[in-house]
Amino acid sequence: MDLSFLRAHFDTLASTAIDEAARRLATDRPLDTRDILLSLMLLDVSGEWERIWLEFAGPESVAIANVADPSADQGQFYWLSHQMTDHCATAIRAAPIVARMLHLEPAPASILAVCLLGYPSGAAARALTHDDNRRHGELLQQVQELFIGGNIIGLDQLLDHSYAAARMGEQKANEIGRLSQELQRLQMVLDAAESIPLCRQILALIDRDDDPHTWSIANSTLAYGLTFSPTSDYAEDIGEAIKAFKAALTVFSRGDCSGPRPRVVSG
Repeated sequence: MDLSFLRAHFDTLASTAIDEAARRLATDRPLDTRDILLSLMLLDVSGEWERIWLEFAGPESVAIANVADPSADQGQFYWLSHQMTDHCATAIRAAPIVARMLHLEPAPASILAVCLLGYPSGAAARALTHDDNRRHGELLQQVQELFIGGNIIGLDQLLDHSYAAARMGEQKANEIGRLSQELQRLQMVLDAAESIPLCRQILALIDRDDDPHTWSIANSTLAYGLTFSPTSDYAEDIGEAIKAFKAALTVFSRGDCSGPRPRVVSG
């Protein structure tokens, strides 16, 4: 699928940066998040990127960094006929969703940058942090302060939702969001028994790649429910609980998903 139809959902700087990144790509490899971020940095004459370069890495270092989006990406999406990694395509599709939720349409270059950098394992974030995942949160905070004018409250959950919506469609993502809210309510009242069918419903809708954070929470909550509120077959429930708990541990969670609705708070 060619995603260049999304150009109308971005401001001029953002859409031009994606176009230029695709045109500059002279190799057979797919367009990735680092390519678009580098193009954005070079086109933006606001001067704010210089502060990022001083704290993290300049465009020369970003360009030659030995990084790439995850190798599992096959690149089923295109921009101006140039193949893209799945990470890159998801970031581009997520940016208009984030912008709409923050009432910042069309999606500005700042929101595109946040979405490109939202993946700690993506080439863009790895290039700027010199592959030091510990600095990822600091990087996102500085990008928000410099280009958005404040911190987006609930950014982690907003990115999780937007990436999931980009991958599997907003209608399905909204249904999962509704179920997740109900699950949070049950967690607050410590209703382990009622959480079991809800977790199974969520896990029937998504897999690990759709929404790793929600998938992990559902698995861990299912494990808790089966352990402390088993049904008639205790041995089978404990076996399923162990399997669910092990599955949850395969995901690095960004944090508790029970935060406030995302919004920008100026400094």
